[in-house]
Amino acid sequence: MGALCVLLALCGAFTPFNVAIAWAESSAIVRADTAPTTVAAITPSPWGESRGGAASATASATTPSPWGEGRGEGEAQAAGPDLRAGERFTLLLVGLDRRQATEQSRSDVIMLLSIERKSRSLSLLSIPRDLWVTIPGYGWYRINAAYFFGEVYQGDGPELARRTVEAVFDVPIHAVAAVDFAGFTALVDAFGGVDVTVAKTLVDNQYPTLDYGYTSIVIPEGLQHMDGGTALVYARTRHPDNDFKRMGRQQNLLLSARTKLFADETLLRLPFLYEQFNQVIETDLTLGEQLYLLRDLYWLRDAPVNALVIEPPLVYNYVTAGGAHVLLADWSRVRPLVGELFGGAVDEDEPAAAE
Repeated sequence: MGALCVLLALCGAFTPFNVAIAWAESSAIVRADTAPTTVAAITPSPWGESRGGAASATASATTPSPWGEGRGEGEAQAAGPDLRAGERFTLLLVGLDRRQATEQSRSDVIMLLSIERKSRSLSLLSIPRDLWVTIPGYGWYRINAAYFFGEVYQGDGPELARRTVEAVFDVPIHAVAAVDFAGFTALVDAFGGVDVTVAKTLVDNQYPTLDYGYTSIVIPEGLQHMDGGTALVYARTRHPDNDFKRMGRQQNLLLSARTKLFADETLLRLPFLYEQFNQVIETDLTLGEQLYLLRDLYWLRDAPVNALVIEPPLVYNYVTAGGAHVLLADWSRVRPLVGELFGGAVDEDEPAAAE
């Protein structure tokens, strides 16, 4: 299949997507009229058998599906977006602060990427890790603790992170993709690096290393070609300014990667990149969903991105009764902006505590 895609890529950029999608549909990897549980049963999951990969009735009943809203055991799966028709599909992107392979981690990067081909809409929302929210089943914590609690106590960090962000922002989330430091570095290197315009020279004399020490880093101003290691430093450093500027750099890096992904030389290497993607990224996206989203991203490769960082005055500093320094959102400002980004109804009230 990989060699076929490369060969067909020489005949036109659309052809590999269409041929690969047709192959996936014929292989029942893309949902047509089959139940979501059928997809779950035949799709291996990097998160273990409880997320699909065991073809049993129990596994199918409890497997979260990116096609529907209901994800709990015994819940009926609602119809999800039709990717064939280009309906809105929203993906939760999570960057983990995991430095060692066996380490339990929190989510340092939390983004929502939403794609709607019918309206040529691409939206990107960066959520601060210190936002004080209700995590379903656990109470009030920083939002980045949701992945950790899910991983440690439920064996499913991505699902609890999804439920938390979905409840807080009232945005349907259809799938999750998570990557740690090592995976991010490997993926950027697989791309052949990315070209990023650095707005100002970044100097950090206390950059945290992977062995829990510190070092000094400098990234010059201007257009820089970054390998995986440099891109990770660019995405992580915050001492030159603050967390909000760092989130802006992370968005800049993601948009630079979009440009590199659809360059001619990269398109010819898509089968290899697909294999690398699934080795380093934890996701519940099926093969068919990945192909449809890749196709839609290609068609929208020149479309403007509606990007938002949740930063002051949308949030403000707050000290909890326990002494934790966190961020509270001004929901009267946040809600309308989120509604504009994701095409939903505007509710300016503070989100209710999730059950």
